[in-house]
Amino acid sequence: GSCAATCDAPLTQNTFLGKDLCEFPCTSGEGLYWDGSCEAGGCDSRVTTNTVAGEDLCVYPCSTGDYLYWDGSCDDPCSPLLTTTIYKDELFCDFPCTTGEFRYYDSTCAATCPAPYSATPVKGENYCDYSCGPGEFLYEDGTC
Repeated sequence: GSCAATCDAPLTQNTFLGKDLCEFPCTSGEGLYWDGSCEAGGCDSRVTTNTVAGEDLCVYPCSTGDYLYWDGSCDDPCSPLLTTTIYKDELFCDFPCTTGEFRYYDSTCAATCPAPYSATPVKGENYCDYSCGPGEFLYEDGTC
């Protein structure tokens, strides 16, 4: 093993024969999360996996109050068109449609975004936008 001056959570401190140890509390193949829990299969695909002494340490990369998006970026707030989840007391903002589908302003998903709506890419996924303001009508030529 290697030596360090501290044993930071979620690793656990222990003493054996009068010597300080920093231990990975999970069994082999499990991911150790920021809250100290262990899960089979390693870390959730949305979080960062750091390998420490051959073991998976699952890291939430965002600041407190920020949402972790499907593309790995952190931002606040999460759009109402997206799905907000809390996992192990941290915030996630997920794109609820299948890859390649468009997310509509009414929270539905569809395979196409026909005119006069406009396709807008956001963080690698697609929105189908209604470009007019409240009380305005969208014409077939894309004007309001």
